[in-house]
Amino acid sequence: MVHNSSKSFDFFTTRLQNAVVKFSKTVVPDGPGLPSVQHLLKNRAEVMSQYQGKRASKYRTGASGGDTASKSLLRLYTFFVVGWGSQGRQEVEYFWNQKDWSLSQIPDPQDPDNVRLGILVVLVRLLAKDFNALLEGGLARGAPLPSPLRLPEKTEEKEDVQLETIPEWVEQFQRVTSSKNEWIHIPDAVGYPGVNDPGLSGEFKEVGIIVKEPRFRLKIDA
Repeated sequence: MVHNSSKSFDFFTTRLQNAVVKFSKTVVPDGPGLPSVQHLLKNRAEVMSQYQGKRASKYRTGASGGDTASKSLLRLYTFFVVGWGSQGRQEVEYFWNQKDWSLSQIPDPQDPDNVRLGILVVLVRLLAKDFNALLEGGLARGAPLPSPLRLPEKTEEKEDVQLETIPEWVEQFQRVTSSKNEWIHIPDAVGYPGVNDPGLSGEFKEVGIIVKEPRFRLKIDA
C-alpha cells in the first residue's frame, strides 16, 4: 500500500497485512517480473511464502538465463517493500559477494511506474554508498563480512581502490512526484510514517518517498 499525502490516493487500512488500496488514477499494470508496490503490500504473506523455506540457490540460479545484478536488485526491491529486513540483508550480502557485478552496469529498467523506479534508484544509490564505505575501509568485493561489521585495521600501504559508481539512469532520477510538496508514503508494520517522523531514510526522502531506514543497510559498527 502506498499513500500519497496530497490527493492522488484514497486508502483504507487496519493493518499492513489486511491492506486495501483504492486509486483515483489509473495504476500502471505490473510488467514482467515487476510487481507494483501496491501489489506487494496487498499480497505480502503470499509474496513472502514464495521464498520462505526455500534454498536461496533455487530462486537465484533457477531463473531462466541464470542470475544477474538486475534480478538481485528486483528481489531486494521486493524484500524492502514487504518489510523483510533479514531477507533483504541476505540479498545485499549476496550481491556484495558477486565480484563481477558492477552497479554501474545495471541497465535502465525503463520502468513506467515512477514509484517503483524511484525505489530501484535509491536502492542502487544505497548499495553504492555502503559498498564504497567498505571498499574504502579496506575490504574487497566478495570478502567475508564480519558480524558485527567492523573494518580491518589500516596499514601503511594503501592500494588503489576501485569504487562503485552508479549508472546514468540512477544519477539522473530526481523525484517520484512532480511537486516538492507531494510525498509517497510506504508503510511498515506499524503504519504510515509522517514526513517529520524519526528514523526516516534521507535518501528516499530526497526523491519524495517517506519510508523508514531500510534494515538491510551495511552499517559499519564503531
